[in-house]
Amino acid sequence: MKYTKSTLTIGIPAYNEEANIGLLLNDITLQKNRNYILKEIIVVSDGSTDSTVKKVEQASIQSIKLIINKKRTGLANVQNQINLATNSEILLLLQADLRIHQKNFIEKIISPVIDGTADLVVPSVIEVEPVSLLGKVLHLSTKIKNSAFEKYRSGDNVYTCRGLARAFSRRLFKSISYKKSIGEDAYSYLFCKHNKFTYQFLRDISITFRLPETFEDHKKQSLRFFQAKRYMINEFGQSEMQNAFYIPLSVLLKSALKPVLSQPIYSLLYVILFSYLKLKSIFVNNINDIWDIATSSKNI
Repeated sequence: MKYTKSTLTIGIPAYNEEANIGLLLNDITLQKNRNYILKEIIVVSDGSTDSTVKKVEQASIQSIKLIINKKRTGLANVQNQINLATNSEILLLLQADLRIHQKNFIEKIISPVIDGTADLVVPSVIEVEPVSLLGKVLHLSTKIKNSAFEKYRSGDNVYTCRGLARAFSRRLFKSISYKKSIGEDAYSYLFCKHNKFTYQFLRDISITFRLPETFEDHKKQSLRFFQAKRYMINEFGQSEMQNAFYIPLSVLLKSALKPVLSQPIYSLLYVILFSYLKLKSIFVNNINDIWDIATSSKNI
């Protein structure tokens, strides 16, 4: 019997991503493709004012389809554009500010979709070594959280569904429509579980990215996260949200014990930072839903 490879579209939303998008596209060209046919790479420049478009055009990759939005429309709209623009069996959404170092990354992240065991698949993440004090504080916190999130229910929880890289089956990406840009990664997980699709976290593959290195960039991300939880309650209900975002305290404490003891100052600084932003989010209702980027995380 002749083996038929699955068709794959890679979708990359981009807003002012000149620093890294060329490197990411080169990473994609170095990937092995034994189990898929790369039908197209759809890059949507959403009102970019830098050299993003030029960098994409310079990549000289035949399968690239460049869509240029003259005005910013927001991440949710861009991802909806990508969903509508392809009919491949699998869609791999990638953020433009990440790197792929494993040559079989794409093969592995789409394998559960090909096998029919998952409709939404995400990898683990590796943070670039930080340089600022804030970056080091956040690096410690993500080390603790990632350890807890990846252990609890074998990673089947909303916290592992980061928007950095996600592989979707056609039946899922053709069903989902993003309503807001804030929390769109969590929305994809909740939509998947709510509608009886299947989710899988893969610990043995990873992408590399940089955490925010400035307070303003971290504040924007944190406030968006807190606000997103509020609006999704109306969509999925309080009990479903509580179940999705619940992590047992024992799991968190076990993951935190060694890092906290080894770096108590960074741990204390993070607790203060988290508490401040959590309190601030209660009084903030005007979060920018278009695409409030973190510029300090762009250079990887």
